[in-house]
Amino acid sequence: MKQLTLHADQNELFLARQSAYRRFHSTKSAALVVHNDIIPAIDEGHVVALALLDSAFDTVDHPTLLSILQSRFFVTGHTEGNH
Repeated sequence: MKQLTLHADQNELFLARQSAYRRFHSTKSAALVVHNDIIPAIDEGHVVALALLDSAFDTVDHPTLLSILQSRFFVTGHTEGNH
């Protein structure tokens, strides 16, 4: 995971608002981003909806995940120990 994170960070492959797996980002930074988007919208009288989704890694469709890793992060082949 460390190599993938370093690769994604150095090549600016993470989404601008992604907090997971990024240096100096955490669940706190993610919560602050959400807060800073929602509060001004409410203050301006907008209706705001928030959907939070969480799933275990085992529920991820692995072919889809591998496709995303290849197309977005340019990761191909096997990792050490997973041959």
